[in-house]
Order: sequence, then structure tokens, then C-alpha cells
Amino acid sequence: MRDKVRELFLLCDKEDKGFITKRDMQRLEAELPLNPEQLEDVFEKLDCHMQGYLTLAEFTHGLGQYLGLQSLVTKGEQVPKFAEKHLPVLTWGDSESDLCQEDELHFSRLMDSLGARNVFADSDEVRALWTRLRRDEPELLNNFEGFLSRVSLLILQAKQEKATVERILQKRNGDHDREVQHLYEEMEQQMKSEKEKLSSQDARRLLCRSQELEAELDAKEQEVKNIRTKQKQLERALTELNSERSETRQQNDRLRQSNEELEERLAQVRRELSDALTLMEQL
Repeated sequence: MRDKVRELFLLCDKEDKGFITKRDMQRLEAELPLNPEQLEDVFEKLDCHMQGYLTLAEFTHGLGQYLGLQSLVTKGEQVPKFAEKHLPVLTWGDSESDLCQEDELHFSRLMDSLGARNVFADSDEVRALWTRLRRDEPELLNNFEGFLSRVSLLILQAKQEKATVERILQKRNGDHDREVQHLYEEMEQQMKSEKEKLSSQDARRLLCRSQELEAELDAKEQEVKNIRTKQKQLERALTELNSERSETRQQNDRLRQSNEELEERLAQVRRELSDALTLMEQL
């Protein structure tokens, strides 16, 4: 059995790295009746330390535990070896014709007892191998049924863990969605409050500004009234001044005319006086 497990490991580790990864494990799809997803589940179960790889010792120890074959991990015990028995090569397409009703009923009960009816991707391959072992190599049948039991349990546990993780993720997603919705509602309410607050502040500012502008307008109107009053006063003063200037010009004109008349009379008197003096001198 140790040789068979080593053979399976070497099939995975074709690059001779000394360890295998989850992707390497897919190379056993042709050797074991497991689909790729089930092989991944087996790898994750064997990788108990979550390293992402398995060494030969870890692969042998883990697979031995699941197979229930202590000879894989403890030296000195003898169990039948697959390598020595050389199982016949099977043609899975011919397995249906090889099954009798008794075998089929027994296999069906076995799968039901293991809870593995819907576990394996291709139950025909498993059934064909079980039938061949039962008929040709019954000494290996217990080991194979133990292998089926543990692999089934392994896959079911992986599915349960996957379902649990999915439920947790769904719950977390639901909690996250509710939290996001709550935060969105809080933000929306906060924005609404801020908007109302700003609107109220804007209204107060607009009212204050309106009152200020109204006061400024009243002051400007009063200033305009004062300017108009002063303008009228100046216009009246200018009118009065122009009137006084006109009267003064008229008075000046009259005085100038009177002065001219006086000058003419004075000149005439001077001429008369000169004539009188001349006459007196002649006398």
C-alpha cells in the first residue's frame, strides 16, 4: 500500500519537486473515481496546516489516516499491497454488463450506508471497481470500502464546511449590505439635515442682507433728497444772485448815464463860465 501511495504521489509530482500542490492533485483524476472539485476537497483535508502543498510524508500520513491503513504510517505491519496485486485494467464502459442484480443491490446498500450515493461524480466507475475487487480480489475489498467511507466522509465534510463558509459569507454579505444601507440612510439623513441647516442659514443671511440693502437704500434715498434740497437752495441763491447782478448793472447803467449827463452839464457850465470871464475881461 505504501508503494501505491508513493506511486500516486509521483504521478502528481512529475516535476520531482518533492511536494505537490492542489493543481498537481488534479493528475489523479484518471486514477481515482473523483472529480476535480472532490480532489480539491481531499487536498484541503490533507493539508491540515494550510501550507498550500503536501510533502510525500504528509501525503502518505494523511491518506493513510483516511484509509485507516496504519501500515502507511507505522512500519512493521503487513497489509495487502496494490502494487503487488496489480489490479486488472478496467474498461468502465463495460461495467454495467458485468454487474448482476445482487452486486448492484449490495453496492447500493453500501453507498447508502456510507451516505455517498450522490458524492462521487461518476458512481459507475466506483461501482465497476468495487465489483471487480469483490469478484477477483476480495481480500482488497475491505480496504477499498474503507477508502470509499473515508473519502465520502472527507468530501461530505468539505461540502459541509463549504456550505458553512457560504452561509457565513452570505450572512456577512447580508450584514454588510444592511450596514451599507444603514450608512447610506444615515448619510442621506445627514445630508438632508445639512441641507435644511444650510437653507435656514441661507434664509437668515438673505434676510439680514435684504435688511442691510434696504437700510442702505433708505440712506441713499435720503442722501439724494438732501442733495436735491441743496441743489434747489443753490439754484435759488444763483437766481437771486443773478437778479441782484442784473439790478446792479441797471443801477450802474443809470449812474453812468447820470454821470455822463453831469459831465455834459459841467462842461457846459465851464464853457458858460469861460464865456462870462471872457466877456468880463472885455468889459
